[in-house]
Amino acid sequence: MFYFLSKVLAFLISPYFWGFGLLIAAFFWKAKRKKLLLASIIVFYIFSNRALHNFVLSSWEVQTVRTENLRHHDIGIVLGGFAYYDEQFDRIEFNNSADRILMPLKLYNQGKLDKILLSGGSGELIGRGHPYSDLIKQFLIDSGIPEDDIISESESRNTRENAEMTKKVLEQLDLTDKKLLLITSAAHMKRAKACFDQTGLVVNEFSVDRESSDPRYDFAFWVVPNVEILSKWNKLNHEVIGYLAYWAAGYV
Repeated sequence: MFYFLSKVLAFLISPYFWGFGLLIAAFFWKAKRKKLLLASIIVFYIFSNRALHNFVLSSWEVQTVRTENLRHHDIGIVLGGFAYYDEQFDRIEFNNSADRILMPLKLYNQGKLDKILLSGGSGELIGRGHPYSDLIKQFLIDSGIPEDDIISESESRNTRENAEMTKKVLEQLDLTDKKLLLITSAAHMKRAKACFDQTGLVVNEFSVDRESSDPRYDFAFWVVPNVEILSKWNKLNHEVIGYLAYWAAGYV
């Protein structure tokens, strides 16, 4: 039930949902039409402002370290959510979070990781779909990493289950005492690290996919709306609300 509710909540907190909800209300509620239209414009403007989004995001993201300063770790734990299976063309397609797997691949080749652990099922609300870990395992093998250096679990569907299933796999392999590096997006790291801490696993953080930047001092950055920012708020809201929901449920 918690998994289902988290998916529904992710839709309800979307700025698109708020803005279009106000537009639909304005269509049916003639007496308040002007106020509802104004409210819709304000919502769309606020959530398309790059400066505001960047400020909030930079406060939420967990900062990373330079690759050259990263110490050696036995196992890099890679969380899913960065790829999907294209059935029409029978291939893996990566999204904007592809750094979650590209950086571990680089760290492995640099000798900073001995093994890579892939954690993640399909993430589908209904049905099993194609588990991330199964897809990415083959990608890593095709990229030259020996199969013996790849560990995977394909049952987890969310961050909490990532942590629990990962611990279970490591216990089965007697690897819980190894030096572990948790690799996920900077905006996702706060919730992910809290979930792994809850299991008792000791992991170090290595954030990737950082989207915040130093403030820019130009008119477009501070004033001109950008439609792409609307979708980026969806990702940030998902992480913030997700963390709060996990806290309320006692998962972090």
